[in-house]
Amino acid sequence: MSFQKKIVIQDKATLHKPRVCGGIADLRPVNEEDLQVWDMYKEHLEKKIQDQFKVPKSHTL
Repeated sequence: MSFQKKIVIQDKATLHKPRVCGGIADLRPVNEEDLQVWDMYKEHLEKKIQDQFKVPKSHTL
């Protein structure tokens, strides 16, 4: 039995919405402070994973 995939290409224009994050009250646009917090969180998780699984520092996660 032979299986074939159909590839569907849509000719619709994609709509790019501004990045938003969930605030306490409502959604709001992402700002520089949000990006800094994300970078700190990412660095913390990478260090934790490298320490826990003994991943060399030369490897990027």
